[in-house]
Amino acid sequence: MNTNTTLKIKHIIQKNSQAKIKNLLGKYHDYDIAITFEILSEDERQKLYKSLSAQKLSDIFAYLEEPKTYFDELDEEKTAEIISLMDTVDAVDVLKKLDEDDRENILELIDDESAEEIDTIYQYEEETIGSIISTNYITINRNDTIRAAMKKMVTEAAENDNIFILYVLNDDGTLYGAVDLKDLIIARADSNLEDIIKTNYPILHVNDLIEDKIYKIVEYDLDIIPVLDENEVFVGVLESDNIIDAYQEEVHEDYAKFAGLTEETDIEESIWSTIKKRVPWLIFLLFLGFFVSFLISGFENIIITIPVLVFFQSMLLDMSGNVGTQSLAVTIIGLNEPQQPKWKKVLGKSFVTGILLGLLVALISFISIFAFISITKTTMISEQPFSYPLALKVSGIISFSMLIAIIIANLTGILIPLTLSKLKIDPAVASGPLITTLNDLITVLVYYGLASLLLTIL
Repeated sequence: MNTNTTLKIKHIIQKNSQAKIKNLLGKYHDYDIAITFEILSEDERQKLYKSLSAQKLSDIFAYLEEPKTYFDELDEEKTAEIISLMDTVDAVDVLKKLDEDDRENILELIDDESAEEIDTIYQYEEETIGSIISTNYITINRNDTIRAAMKKMVTEAAENDNIFILYVLNDDGTLYGAVDLKDLIIARADSNLEDIIKTNYPILHVNDLIEDKIYKIVEYDLDIIPVLDENEVFVGVLESDNIIDAYQEEVHEDYAKFAGLTEETDIEESIWSTIKKRVPWLIFLLFLGFFVSFLISGFENIIITIPVLVFFQSMLLDMSGNVGTQSLAVTIIGLNEPQQPKWKKVLGKSFVTGILLGLLVALISFISIFAFISITKTTMISEQPFSYPLALKVSGIISFSMLIAIIIANLTGILIPLTLSKLKIDPAVASGPLITTLNDLITVLVYYGLASLLLTIL
């Protein structure tokens, strides 16, 4: 929040007449006015409501995080007017934040055209592209002339601010292509419209899942993208601000899952709500951790016989967890790319990467562990004196365990998200904590299993 700006806006509202407030606030961005609501008294906001037009208020209310608080300060007729002037997707978003009774009363007061557009978006599931489409666009017919297309653009520009792309429709409402405003402006009046239409244009469908298409949307880097229904009929557009919102929400959701949360947390929510989101994974991982501890207890005889193994246990667990999490992150990023690589190629590359990483880390570990044991003359096996051949064997078994653990952890980090993706499950649920705990389990089995083998040959 820009404190200086909000204080200036507050001062304008306090010290000026309604007519002057309207003129002075015209120089400020709607967002700056919206965030000033929090520091205004209700009397000051009432003065603001009376000073600004319904259209200006609709632009401001679209930026409010909790619009219900402020709609309660207005009568239902004024609220309905403001919502009807909002962009459709913003109006739907605002209505969803209102109580059901208030929402129904307001919908009855909204004009038929706006109510129909809102109802169109309401029919789509919240996770689909259709739930965030906008009716802020201009269309022309495929058979229009350059002159007719230009005239329609000029006529509708007052109602729609997405004028840089005009969508060309067939007579049945299906999308034929798109025309850049720049191309339309420089075209001669007697030119053929067909010559400037781009027919190979990216599209989305209303029932596409946002999480499946969001990275494709970002890749095209368009301000608006046309959206079609199941019959290929043009029904709306996806605007850049909604694209950004959807992208950020998807990233936050994936980050929450990756951190082992059931869903994204909000800093403003109650402590109990935050606990409910975090505790399911923690309980699951707690019992999985118990199982890892149970496995370690099964190797009690090995630990008593070769106590030095415990000293290096945390190092192996940390390394396998780190490698698994890195592999998981790389795989999830790859799965979210618009052009996903073939899974066999990904798996092969990951396998080779895991081996090379494992060899490098294992070599460094072997040298470091042998040097440490040799310098400190650490007792490795109970009731056996220190010896360099024994130090080499123990260093070797720990380093070899490191190699195997890293290779397996690397494969785990790619196989789990790939499998979930094939099963149409969000791979982000293969969270860092889950991968780490699973790799702990595998590493313990490998580490103490190889140690048992060592014990039999010493």
